Amino acid sequence: MIVVEEKLGKNHERYVEKNEKTVAKHLEFRQKNSLKKINIRASKNMQALKKENM
Repeated sequence: MIVVEEKLGKNHERYVEKNEKTVAKHLEFRQKNSLKKINIRASKNMQALKKENM
């Protein structure tokens, strides 16, 4: 039983490492994406303001 647990532990460590990398990439991607959305929203607001001022 101990041998099996040890093997599972190693696999789990490997899985967690992989998972952390993918989660980090995912978070980075989401961060960039939300920044893009904010920029798009800001530029739309600017365009709306310009139209109002004309």
